Amino acid sequence: MIVVYLTGAWLVGIYLGSLLGRVFTLPTLLPFLWIASSLPMFIAYLWRQEPRIRSSALCSLFLLLGAIRCVYALHRPISDHVAFYNDSGWVCLQGVVCREPDIRDRYVNLVLSVSALEKDGEKSDVRGKVLLQTERYPLYSYGDELEVSGVLETPPEFEDFSYKEYLAHQGIHSLMRRPSIGVVGHDAANPLMAFLYASKARFYAVIARVLPEPEASLLAGVLLGMDRGLPERVSEVFKATGLLHIVVISGFNITIVAGWIGRAARRLFGAKAATWIALGGIVLYTLLVGADPPVVRAAIMGGLALMAYHTGRAGAARASLAAAVLGMTLLDPHQLWSVSFQLSGMATLGLVVVVPRLEGSFEFLLRRWLGAEWALRLTGILSDALLVTLAAQLTTLPLLIYYFRQVSLISIVTNLLVLPVQPLIMVLGGVALLLGVIWLPLGQVCSWAVWLFLTYTIRVAEALAAVPFASLPLGRLDGLWIGLYYVLLGGLLLWWNPQSREEQGARSAPDGLSVPLKRLLVGLSLAAILVWIGVFALPDGRLHVCFLDVGQGDAILIRTTDGKTVLLDGGPSPAALMSELGRRLPFWERTVDLLILTHPDDDHITGLLPVLERYDVGRVMESGWKVETPAYAEWEALIESRHIARTFPRAGTQVDLGRGVRLEILHPGETWIKGSGSDINNNGLVMRLTMGQVSFLLTADIEDAAERRLLSAGANLDCTILKVPHHGAGTSLSEDFLRATDPQIGVISVGQDNDFGHPAEGTITRLLDAGVLVLRTDEIGSIEVVTDGRSYSVKTARTQRN
Repeated sequence: MIVVYLTGAWLVGIYLGSLLGRVFTLPTLLPFLWIASSLPMFIAYLWRQEPRIRSSALCSLFLLLGAIRCVYALHRPISDHVAFYNDSGWVCLQGVVCREPDIRDRYVNLVLSVSALEKDGEKSDVRGKVLLQTERYPLYSYGDELEVSGVLETPPEFEDFSYKEYLAHQGIHSLMRRPSIGVVGHDAANPLMAFLYASKARFYAVIARVLPEPEASLLAGVLLGMDRGLPERVSEVFKATGLLHIVVISGFNITIVAGWIGRAARRLFGAKAATWIALGGIVLYTLLVGADPPVVRAAIMGGLALMAYHTGRAGAARASLAAAVLGMTLLDPHQLWSVSFQLSGMATLGLVVVVPRLEGSFEFLLRRWLGAEWALRLTGILSDALLVTLAAQLTTLPLLIYYFRQVSLISIVTNLLVLPVQPLIMVLGGVALLLGVIWLPLGQVCSWAVWLFLTYTIRVAEALAAVPFASLPLGRLDGLWIGLYYVLLGGLLLWWNPQSREEQGARSAPDGLSVPLKRLLVGLSLAAILVWIGVFALPDGRLHVCFLDVGQGDAILIRTTDGKTVLLDGGPSPAALMSELGRRLPFWERTVDLLILTHPDDDHITGLLPVLERYDVGRVMESGWKVETPAYAEWEALIESRHIARTFPRAGTQVDLGRGVRLEILHPGETWIKGSGSDINNNGLVMRLTMGQVSFLLTADIEDAAERRLLSAGANLDCTILKVPHHGAGTSLSEDFLRATDPQIGVISVGQDNDFGHPAEGTITRLLDAGVLVLRTDEIGSIEVVTDGRSYSVKTARTQRN
């Protein structure tokens, strides 16, 4: 136990060192700490025959050594450190991308290890790391050598969160937003890490190809520790229901999966080989997903917990866990402030310390009521489905409240329903991934089974998050309360010491049905569920036009009577668009027959880029207006690399979509509109979609100049449903144009609280005065119009507000 106490003292010392380092300078503080550390060393030597005094002295020594290690790790900006130039104006940096790019929905975080800086014509050799916040495109890779120009900033500090301190614990003291970037070279970093990161990116691309969203992002989070595409709505649902731990690779996640693998290996190969097989699986898995620091931490802690759980030697596991924490913080004391480090450590501690007590207590109670046989059987079931979750919740609860500022009141119920399928997600998802790497179509077919469990996880979370008071929002929890909680929990665990697993003896419970028969029944049940889901997703002979809620932008999904898929524009958010497509297309559908870009503004093109990457696109149609932007350059590169047919239609072109559905191009004509002040908008594609007596006028972002040309050309603008031009801007939808269209419904695709003031009050007034029903995506979410050519119905994601 002494290593546990020494590690605890070491961690307290690191924390105290961080506090002292804010007040005192290094030349003042370090000599004092070194001198102070000699006193406990002297006491430990003199009273080496007195265990209590010796142990207390050693704990004091480790406390001071922890403080010393933290102080040494504090980086003070000096003239050769890049942070010395913070807030001093424009600079040019040269360096290497030293970490895996953190790709978000609309931007990318790059960590640049800087080697040189130029300011006011003078070049200097510098050191240190800078966080670059860049545009979503183009993408850069680990090991790229870059020349970067911009303004270095000191990371900000907010009232309730210090971004400066958060980055400092990662060794980053400077921030540069939206810099100008030039690529100097490639492969300038660790080749092994470059290979691992490239493999991880390849795995992510396969998952994105075989599964729709948000299931693909959930599986990428579970398998690879990547949550880049998980929609904010799903993240909030997981947070409210206490499921965020399954989205990232943490000690909690790995210990659950490792425990399942170990038990399966024990049944197949025996107890002696089981632990080593599971540990080998963890090592291989860690390498495959990139071996970045959070995953390595989780693997170490998960491996320790696995050894404790399958050998029953909780005491040895506690010492090993403490030694691992000591070693990791010795190498990098900043890890103490890592959220994943804290959650991994406490979750693993829960599995090592709390689970055996819970198992012993539950089995003792069940024996009194049900007998030994059923007590063993039910305890085994509860251990996987409930007790592991409960243990992790007990040891991580204050941290979750502190960082996420809310407590889930139904997390135990949610985890009880969801966690039993997580090992299946890991196994089936891993199989689908590996088969997809070998041959993509095979991976797609195998992914259908894991899609079912991923969808189940998301739907359960959404349903329980909608329960009143599912989560309770809280303010920032004071550190004193966190300390008090863990003191009380420690006291409870010291008092609560039921019969150990060794004392209970080996557990066994008779099987009911044979394992092969169970697997056959489960497989047939899953197949039947998938078949019926597929039946309900088949084309219904009607035209479906859905105006997708993708924020401040346009995206329209068209499903024809015979199941063809047409996507018009993609909005500004790849995550939002991919999630909408995943929910509205059949789970097996990985084809877009026709992809239309009305014009290359970022709020129309950005969401389409992952569509080109993830779906088999039959044909691309666009206006032909070209721009020099990173997003459009990526668009052209993807089309060329995938050899996709590309057309630039003009007014009069008609596209037969089958079974009475026709798409007619009304604009642009043979000549461009120029000098309008917004030529990119005014030269966008305008289309009329018809089926029988029902028609849709899809107007992109055209403004007054394009409206006048359409009216003068005598275009057939009459429609049932009008996609209001340019998100309802005041520069569009003139009285004459509205009169010519004569719609029954006006759909406005617009983002909530956008910076452009869309839709304009005058636009709304004109529509209402004309007797048009106005539907807005910012108010009611996605809007789907379904028609058989004679009548139509409207479905909305949310209820219309009055």
